[in-house]
Amino acid sequence: SHLDTHYLNKISGEGYTSVQYAALYGSAKALPELLAEGADENVKIDGMPLIHLSLTLGMFYEHREKSIECYRYLKENYPQMVGCKDRLGRIPMHVIVFFDIEEAIEMSDVNEDTLLNEDNNGDSVMDYCAKYNSKKCFEKILNFYSPKSFALFIIEKDKKFIEKCLI
Repeated sequence: SHLDTHYLNKISGEGYTSVQYAALYGSAKALPELLAEGADENVKIDGMPLIHLSLTLGMFYEHREKSIECYRYLKENYPQMVGCKDRLGRIPMHVIVFFDIEEAIEMSDVNEDTLLNEDNNGDSVMDYCAKYNSKKCFEKILNFYSPKSFALFIIEKDKKFIEKCLI
């Protein structure tokens, strides 16, 4: 049955649309159905796009898998969301590292552009690893590099990372 897009995009009393609820609560079954029916994929909550919202549930270990399923769906079906920034200037990888969602690293684009991407405060994804003590994500990121190439990458490209590690 086809749903009315006006109804799909209606804002609840809490200020959210149905697709935002699906992303926030890790409903990997509802999310694709709502988007296929015409729910607006560009909606934001306090400047956070859907792909960022899908990762927030990952802060709770017991709900991490649901969060990852939503992230995977959005990444695969809406690849343009992977590079979008929230109001703080963070790409989804910043959020992944912030919550130390190691499982999401393997399905993400681990490359220099991603790792050096800076938020509005000038903090890169690598800086987030140090700043927020995201050991699991850091270990996963290291798997993409040899120790020597990673050391050269950091020394040449992101000197702030070393300072944050020492702090």
